[in-house]
Amino acid sequence: MKAKFFFVGCLAVFLAAWAVTAWADFIPATHGWQNITIFDNQAKPGDTGWYGTQEDNEVEWGPDGYGSIQTQQFDLEAMYYNSDANQLLIIGGYDFSFYPVVNQNKTILPGDIFLRTGSTNYVLDIGYTNHAQSTDYTTTYKLYSGDFTTAEPTDIKSSPNWSRVSGGEEKVTTHNNVAFFSDIYKQNSVWNGIENTFAAEDTRTNGYNKHHALVVDLGWMTENTFKAYNTMQCGNDVIRGAAVPEPASFLLLGTGLLLFAHRCRRETDSL
Repeated sequence: MKAKFFFVGCLAVFLAAWAVTAWADFIPATHGWQNITIFDNQAKPGDTGWYGTQEDNEVEWGPDGYGSIQTQQFDLEAMYYNSDANQLLIIGGYDFSFYPVVNQNKTILPGDIFLRTGSTNYVLDIGYTNHAQSTDYTTTYKLYSGDFTTAEPTDIKSSPNWSRVSGGEEKVTTHNNVAFFSDIYKQNSVWNGIENTFAAEDTRTNGYNKHHALVVDLGWMTENTFKAYNTMQCGNDVIRGAAVPEPASFLLLGTGLLLFAHRCRRETDSL
């Protein structure tokens, strides 16, 4: 029995150390990514196919009929979640490292990540720093929960809030790392197990068909069911995602419950 507990303990220590090392190198896991992107019904009237039924609209159109820049540079295309590594990933043409972006005489800053799990709202207040365009870098974020004062997007009326201004309760956590990877499909069509299925569908790239990645550590979160979104200051494009336990998790849980019930029944019968 002692040997069994010793083995389990060693395994747990090894896995924990492996996870810390992997994040220290800012290398997302090459497996376990789940595409959690949800379509937000903000397609431009008349758009069909990729631009009509997918998140990749290049622009938030909205019921107010107000559209904006339809280029790859302001496109947020997909949101992934890795429950094994507890990491959130955003892929798109928007360059989080090139901050601030000035377009049409307007300064456009990258936004925070808004997340809701259960009945609690969170804001991941990311410490973006100014880098040369398409520069890989790492930073951290501050975690807040509760009610917030937020700044509205400056352009798209139908887009949600983009940044926390004040309010909320700051949560102290060591799991607050953020990593930016530029031009992830430059060398290969697959990046960390995720194939570049976006490029073949994009027709509004105007010659700019780069894809960047923002990886966020969610190690503080104990649940694996949540909703999240992110947009930039102008609100030109909004990416939304909803994570739910994968079928394999339900199967594993169900199997465990059945085995537990069977054991309890055997012990009851032996009384």
